[in-house]
Formats: sequence, structure tokens, C-alpha cells
Amino acid sequence: MKYFLLLLLIFHQSARGQSSIEQYISETAIPVLSIQPDTSYDTDLDAVAAKLGDARILLLGEQDHGDAASFLAKTRLIRYLHEKKGFNVVVFESDFFGLNEGWDQSAKTPEAIYAFMRKNITRVWSYCDGFSYFEQQLVPGSFQTKAPLQLSGIDNQLALSYSAKNLRPLLDSILRLRKLPLTNEPAYTTVLLPVVDSLTAKLFYKKSASFYGTAEQYLARLQQELISAGYQDDFWTMVVENLLHLSSQFRLMPDNPEAARNERDQQMARNLQWLCRVKYANEKIIVWAQNFHISRNAGQYASRELNKVISMGTYFTKDSLLSRQTYVMGITSANGQTGWAGTAPHTVEAPPKNSFENKIPVDYPNAFVDFTGWNAAHPDSKSNFNMNGSVFYL
Repeated sequence: MKYFLLLLLIFHQSARGQSSIEQYISETAIPVLSIQPDTSYDTDLDAVAAKLGDARILLLGEQDHGDAASFLAKTRLIRYLHEKKGFNVVVFESDFFGLNEGWDQSAKTPEAIYAFMRKNITRVWSYCDGFSYFEQQLVPGSFQTKAPLQLSGIDNQLALSYSAKNLRPLLDSILRLRKLPLTNEPAYTTVLLPVVDSLTAKLFYKKSASFYGTAEQYLARLQQELISAGYQDDFWTMVVENLLHLSSQFRLMPDNPEAARNERDQQMARNLQWLCRVKYANEKIIVWAQNFHISRNAGQYASRELNKVISMGTYFTKDSLLSRQTYVMGITSANGQTGWAGTAPHTVEAPPKNSFENKIPVDYPNAFVDFTGWNAAHPDSKSNFNMNGSVFYL
């Protein structure tokens, strides 16, 4: 990608002077001089960080999973926020079990960190050159400091390397140790454990709706037994909840893909809420995900198709306290080539004339725009505009 642009969707401050969204963008855009993670200066990011204020949670998006320039930009911003602002946890739109239990148990040598990330962060990132500084230098290097970067995940698709090998046996041992009633029934071995194997192996297209219906009955019972035994906010209760909603997601996918996506986004939101309230209650957190997943206020898009899916960011910010602690930042690239890791690249279509990218001053190589002021000055505005690849609603 040739350059990137930042889009922020939050609410405070004032912008009474600008009469149009085009004028607001062109007059408030802040130039960002580089997206390279190893840039030696940081003063251009000071203005970006100032807009975050006292936010504890940053939802950090990307327009496309093949946009390596966005990965570079995110890595540079994460390095800055880690070193200057105390953000110590990076949460990926990736395997909840592997990036929590697996990360906690893994060795923290540079070689082990790199090997773990390659296998347990989704390949669109971990196998991309634009991610190499993050996994080979930023995270390993942080373990030579007093405040190492911790990794986590929120995706309920639990099928990457650590989960595929370890989720079933570890979950089985925990449930038996806790002497849950279900573990004493024959169906625990003949039905429930094979269900877990199936879900962690991504065999969902080979199973019937009745298979997943039965799976949900047993997983829901297992979740209730854990809660009744006093494990309300326990990690393993969250693992069972993830399996329950993953099963529901797979059951719905063939006939109702929008509902299936809602299952996933809602569970990602629940996972992030758990991380913010329980595991990392006292930490500052950055979430690495795709733009639509992090967007809030879903249901108001000009596109009817988008309104059928309620984003993770919308679910997550229904919690008023967490909403006040959260800053949402989307990233988009204007031109160049894109392609998911392992696929052939293709040229990005030119942004539409009325797109966000074409409202940025042409002499800015990269830019940051904070919509705080616009939203405060136009609380009833129905303005929307194209970003290269999708539509964002203000």
C-alpha cells in the first residue's frame, strides 16, 4: 500500500466552525510522517496520542486483512503507545484459548515468542512481511524491559495450533478435577468430548444442524454447572461459552450467515469484556482487528447488508463503563496492492470521488483525523462517506 489514513469514531470536544464533513476532514487532518515501525522520531504521533486522552482501551482496525501498510502503521502506533503511554496488552481477532492459555504457558525467549505467534495468530498477520517487526522485534524486545507486551485473543474460532492440540485434553482434565455432574455420565465421553474435537478441528461443514443442536444442549448444561459451582468469571467457563457460541455459529452458517456472524461478533465482545474486567482489569489494552468488527453504533449504515450484522464494537460498548474507556480507530489505505498472506496480490481500486481518502490534503503522505469534534457539533448528523472498500457511519 502507498499510504494509510486513520479514521476515529468517538464523541467529545467541538467543531462548530466547519459546515461540511469535507471541510472538517481537510481542516483537522493531522499529518503522520511515517508508518515504519522503527522510525526514530515520535513527535508526529504525539498529536495522535493526545486525542486518546485517558482511554484505557483502543480498538485498532484495518480495512482489509491484506493491507500490509496498515500492519506497519499499527505496529508503529503500538510501539509508541507501549513505550510512552503504558499500553501493555495487545488483543488479536484470533484464537481466544490459544492466545490466553497457550500464551501464558509458553516460554518467553525471542525464538519461542516468534514460533508461538506464527502458529497461534491468524496467518493473515503472522505470515505477512508487514507483521514481521511486531513478531520478531517489538514483542520479543519488550521482554527485555520492565513492562513486557502481553498477547491475548478474542475470536471464538478455537482451531489454531495450541487449541487443536491442547484444548480438549486440558478442558477434560479441568472438568473432571472439578467433579462436575456431567463428567460422570456416558454422554460426556461419547458425545461432548467428540463435539469439542470437532469444533477445534473446524469440521463444521461436515456436521448436521442436529449435531450442533445436541452440542449446544450439552455445552449449555456444562456452562451452567460451572456457574453453579462458583466459577462465574472463570477462564474455563469462558472457554465453554466460546465453544457453545461457536457451535451455534456453525449451525447457523449455511442458512443464516448474518446470524452466524452475529454469534461470532457477540462472543468476541464478551471475550473482550472479560479480558478488560477480569484478566487485565488494571491494564491498558489495544485490540487488533478488522474495521467493521471494531466499529460501534452498527445498525445505522446506509447499506442494508451491513445492518444485518451487529459488530463486536457495538456489542462491547453497550457496557457504559467500558464504552467511556474506549477509543475506536479505523485504518484505511488509498491505493497500491493488497492480498492476504499466501495469496496473489491484486491492485486496489481507486477510492470513489466522495471517499474519505480523497478528502485528505494531497500533500499529506499519511494522515490522522479525529471525528470527536464533528460528532459533538452535529449530534443528529446522518452524514456518511465511503472508505476504500466499505462505508463507515459517523
